[in-house]
Amino acid sequence: MKKLGQLFVRNATWRGVAVLGVVFVAFNVLFAILGQDLEQTPDTLGFVGGQALVECFASMGLNGIEAYQPIALFDLSYPFVYATLLSFLLALLRGTHAVDAEAVIGRRMMLPWLAAVADWIENVSVLRYMDEQSYAVFMGAFPEPSESILTIWAVGHNLKWAVLALVLVLVLVEAVRFRKARLSR
Repeated sequence: MKKLGQLFVRNATWRGVAVLGVVFVAFNVLFAILGQDLEQTPDTLGFVGGQALVECFASMGLNGIEAYQPIALFDLSYPFVYATLLSFLLALLRGTHAVDAEAVIGRRMMLPWLAAVADWIENVSVLRYMDEQSYAVFMGAFPEPSESILTIWAVGHNLKWAVLALVLVLVLVEAVRFRKARLSR
């Protein structure tokens, strides 16, 4: 973990943050355009259980699910973008003034990636759920959702949001510290 954290500290630049910020915004604009006809998507749900995924897709209907498919595919690369962006921010904000930079940075750099892994688990679960449901409809059966997929989705979904909330708080705290350090120079 320490070496991976050092990798972010060595490669993080404000220009990199700006480029990743543009890519991050572009992803969000793309999601907004693709999902403009959807009331909600699995990613927009709060802290919920697996049954919320079933209800979300039920409220979408077949047209909504069809419209959501490209979003689900683009969403597989989105965690890489935001995890790298948040890791760069943490490295730049903390690494510039931390006495214990190496010890602290290695662990903090992994938090955005923990959220990304949880997001990938969530995204793969959604794709698996959609695949399972479409197969059941194709076979003319009443789609009965798999409890294991719903549970895995709920764990990934809730872990992602919990860790992202923690990371955003850390970024805000580090931004305040960074600002204070710059003002005291």
